[in-house]
Amino acid sequence: MARAHYQDTVQDREGNAISGASVRVLDPATGLLLGATLYVADTGVLTLANPLTTDSTGHFAFYLDTAQRVRLSTTAAGWSSASTLDVDVPIPPTSYALATDLTGHIGNLANPHAVTAAQAGAIPMTQKAAASGVAALNASSLVVQDPASADTERNPNTIVKRNAGGDIDARYLTSVYSMTTEAESNSTGVSRLVGKIGADLTAMRSVSAAGVYDFIKSLLDAAYSAITHTHSNSTLTADVARSNLLTNGGFQTWQRGGGWFTAQNAYSADRWQIFLGGTSTIQVGKSLDNGPSRENTLNGMYTHNANSGVIQTLKLTTDGLLELRGRTVSFSVYLWTGTANAVRAAVQTDGTGGATTYSAYHTGASTWQRLSVTVTVPDTATTITVYTAYLTASCTFYAAQAMLTVGSVAADYVPLHPADDLERCLRYYETTVGDPAGVPSIRGNGAGAGTQFGGTFFYRAVKPVPPTFTRVGTWTVSNCNQPTLGAAGRYAADFYTTTLAAGAALTWASSTADGVTVEANP
Repeated sequence: MARAHYQDTVQDREGNAISGASVRVLDPATGLLLGATLYVADTGVLTLANPLTTDSTGHFAFYLDTAQRVRLSTTAAGWSSASTLDVDVPIPPTSYALATDLTGHIGNLANPHAVTAAQAGAIPMTQKAAASGVAALNASSLVVQDPASADTERNPNTIVKRNAGGDIDARYLTSVYSMTTEAESNSTGVSRLVGKIGADLTAMRSVSAAGVYDFIKSLLDAAYSAITHTHSNSTLTADVARSNLLTNGGFQTWQRGGGWFTAQNAYSADRWQIFLGGTSTIQVGKSLDNGPSRENTLNGMYTHNANSGVIQTLKLTTDGLLELRGRTVSFSVYLWTGTANAVRAAVQTDGTGGATTYSAYHTGASTWQRLSVTVTVPDTATTITVYTAYLTASCTFYAAQAMLTVGSVAADYVPLHPADDLERCLRYYETTVGDPAGVPSIRGNGAGAGTQFGGTFFYRAVKPVPPTFTRVGTWTVSNCNQPTLGAAGRYAADFYTTTLAAGAALTWASSTADGVTVEANP
């Protein structure tokens, strides 16, 4: 039994290699080409060159055998399984675009329908695909044999043809049509076909002209699904969820308070830092419930002297992000302002070829507008700085939903779970100020004055570098001095005090204004 199949330099859905680029008939025992070649003539009819055995009128047809294989019968008597060809139709290459690359590959159905060959029956020789629909006509049959021609070596480049009227010619739904010379119209035809085929049909039903139509249609549905459900980054739309490289991209965490923050290099919302040019001034604070999704936002009131901004810097070495070198990244943020040409988004990189790349300006229409910018990170870069607001004129602005993702397509904001969002922030900054529970504390007992006792303060998150450990406020003391902070590592810090006299001693942060801060800015 010979096997007719497609070959191409891609892999199918199961990862099986497909090589070559023509429609041939092979001997499965030897792998050698037989004299017969399966091809399609310019009329759109599936034919055989140097044909194999056919029936008395030279006709053949598709059917399902008892093993649920699609077969091409070449015998007249009841279209039995004798002298048949298995027909391989691999899943199309999923990295190709639909309009040009749904080409010569019809997707396999996992199981078209649990029918036997007897149930499927024979394709009646009195039915064929008409020019504008599938209909029962005459004995010219569904598919006919044409003489061999120069088309025998054609590479399959599409599976349907668009006629002059712009509709899909139904006869091409029941034959594999190869037309390398009509790529443009064929691409249009594929697009038009996909728009027409609708929901999947996986049942063969009775093998009539209509049944063949449904069967081929279901193959096309499977091929279309395989193509449209695998994407490279460049084909992704903005609403495809991706991982955010920023910390506190939603501006929901404000461990230092809600503002106002005004100083050069001061942090406002966690990880978002003030950068002022010249004698420019700014006030940055937390704005409640006014974002695109009625969430909290970052609010800035800016007076311009030289270009300034609110920034977040990723240190590729200490933040463990060296893999971003040489990659394309995209930054997006929602901005609101009533001043035109005053604020935009930007990304700045260092290293060889590093530069600052800008988005378009906000129009100043007092609406939320999503601005984005895409850059390639230099191979020698050590930092990536994103400007959620790059300021070039005095204005009041709001920022929300900032995203930095790998790839050339900017992504819509995907909020983290609050616990995960806070965990990212704690890596760089944490505080006990505001906690009314009277912690931390140190307890000891001395034999006399000057006895030293202390404890270890374990951080809530491992820090990227040894942090600055600071005591805030005046702690309550009993028979001891104010605590002194000792060495601070990436995991914990120690602090201690000394007794004033013999006996028990205690110190603790007794008010919400007292406590410690741990800050690690790489």
